[in-house]
Amino acid sequence: MVFPGIDMDLSSYPTLIKNIDENCEIVINSNADPSLAQKGKASITILTLANYQDFPERGTDEYIHKKQEYSEVLIRKAEK
Repeated sequence: MVFPGIDMDLSSYPTLIKNIDENCEIVINSNADPSLAQKGKASITILTLANYQDFPERGTDEYIHKKQEYSEVLIRKAEK
């Protein structure tokens, strides 16, 4: 999961967007609870499946790198 704040008004979008082609889901949290973002902005959660065995041990530099890499992939998928 990734929890970015978005500098856009996404209130016209559905609260849950499931993108089967990109294998990810987007929850626009601020559509369900407008107090989660300032007017004209949005709070979202981007989700996908991940295999625990695909990640190195938590707290290691390798884990942090892999997590950052995966986050960037998720954000690109959500942008589509």
